[in-house]
Amino acid sequence: MIKNGDLAELVGVILGDGHIRKFPRAEELSIFSNTNNSGFVKRYSKLVQKIFDHKPAITNHGRGNCIRIRIYQKNIASRLNIPHSPRGLLHI
Repeated sequence: MIKNGDLAELVGVILGDGHIRKFPRAEELSIFSNTNNSGFVKRYSKLVQKIFDHKPAITNHGRGNCIRIRIYQKNIASRLNIPHSPRGLLHI
């Protein structure tokens, strides 16, 4: 993976507006946005495709106006050098 400004920007967005979730055979990278922010969705779906060479799925998330950009691949967290989401470990 080439370390450049695009990668740094994507990592920042993942840490702020997304997460990486671990599954037994793959990992899921999700980035969330408001459906009214089409420029954000377009920009980051293109970055995900450029960096991971895989077209992301763009779907509405929940009943509100949330949209998700998502891909599944192996070793996403280790390639980006960022941790998996701790959501599964939280006890609320």
